[in-house]
Amino acid sequence: MTDLRLWRPTHGVPAEDMRGVVPEEANYAIGWTLSTLLTLAVVCIVWTFGF
Repeated sequence: MTDLRLWRPTHGVPAEDMRGVVPEEANYAIGWTLSTLLTLAVVCIVWTFGF
């Protein structure tokens, strides 16, 4: 039978210990900013070179 705990880190630090290092609002802001920049880059490339 497959062990479903393979995704857990081997060094023994629970994932919950990393929570709260960066505020949630900052995480969303970084994600939206990177998504926007990536979208604009793709649009500019397609606009310039076509499909």
